[in-house]
Amino acid sequence: MRDPHDTPATRTLLERVDQLDRGVLVVRPVPGTSSPAVLALAILAALGKQVDPPPRGLTRHWWALACAWAAGHQVDYLVIDRAHTLPARLITQLIELAADIAAIGVWFIDPSPQAGAPALADLAGVTVQTPLQLLNLTLNQPGRPAQPSAGPHIAPLDLPPDGFLTFRYACQRRLPAGERARLDDAWLWFFDDTRWWLRKTQLLDETVRPDPRRLIAATLPLSAMLSVRLAALFYTARHPADAMLRLRATQAALFREGILLHHEPRSHELPDPGLGSRLTPDVAAAISHTVSTAAATAAVLHLINPLTGLGYPGARPPVLGDLAADGSQLRTAHGPVPVPACAQPVLRAHRHLLDPTGAAAPDTALFAGERAAPRDLAAQGLRPLKLTSDPGPRYRRSRAYLRGHATDWMRRRGLELCALAEMQPWSGHQ
Repeated sequence: MRDPHDTPATRTLLERVDQLDRGVLVVRPVPGTSSPAVLALAILAALGKQVDPPPRGLTRHWWALACAWAAGHQVDYLVIDRAHTLPARLITQLIELAADIAAIGVWFIDPSPQAGAPALADLAGVTVQTPLQLLNLTLNQPGRPAQPSAGPHIAPLDLPPDGFLTFRYACQRRLPAGERARLDDAWLWFFDDTRWWLRKTQLLDETVRPDPRRLIAATLPLSAMLSVRLAALFYTARHPADAMLRLRATQAALFREGILLHHEPRSHELPDPGLGSRLTPDVAAAISHTVSTAAATAAVLHLINPLTGLGYPGARPPVLGDLAADGSQLRTAHGPVPVPACAQPVLRAHRHLLDPTGAAAPDTALFAGERAAPRDLAAQGLRPLKLTSDPGPRYRRSRAYLRGHATDWMRRRGLELCALAEMQPWSGHQ
């Protein structure tokens, strides 16, 4: 794009079209840029990464990181400001980067007063545009990342604080007729779906339920499976009341099969806001400032994976096949866990860094080549938020006889699983 007068209006246009959520990325190389490493820092800065001070590690890796993050954020249009200052080989690398991430096009802003910079004039198949044509980029619609649904939703109501045994009856008494009917339909859907899910696990068949010992033994593996199911339910809930309804229906369905899912909320006020994902848009945005795709990915997985920590000794190191290609899901041994849309660019970026051609084996270690352990990598990504990668608070049990099974993910939400057959008064001595 020719802008021989380098007008302030063009600067304003660039600020207007610089909308990453619409797939438009405006890169502003620093004066004197002559190497891929320095240009990579400009790309990373445009993507919102923390590059001051520059990232640690070999400078030859910076370009791969810039390409990975651009792919993760699904950039459709690259706009290179003051491209006339770049050498021809960097112009070529930018075109190759656009092709690598499947971008639609590259705009090179040329404000040189002459007929045009030689590095740009020699490009084949280019179209010279005017500054006003940049406005066409504002018509690019924001992407709509895949977000799986896990059943019906309810309005953000003030739900009664009753436990699962009387919750449905309390809602029928206290809520307006219209909301009451919609809530009851949603409750029945999750109740029936949980019972269907239990049958699918094959842990509580007709031979297990009548046998107290087998029923008690089934609660340990069931806690891991249930963690994945509840994560899918809570992460796709639209608000705390939505998550609480899903919990109460699940508790009732489990109770019918002889299993108690005990819940002690963070506070006496319901719905409990602590059921959902800690990976909020603000948290995801802070994690995304990290240049290292490994550290950012480890932080995201730490916040959403229900099968990590001491409560799940069967956890294995994550592999490439655990991440959906579009970053929308984390695949576990017990089913997929939805990833919030705000964090999907992180997982896409790390997948691209590990497998830029799509030919890597699914069992490729997710953090291959990293010197730090996944927990330490997560700590790096969480450091700007002053969060830690420890398992989190463990609730003090109000009933001494309840010694249920729970993953660390469940304990952080005040949840424990126990077979009714093993509930008996406990003296406190082991």
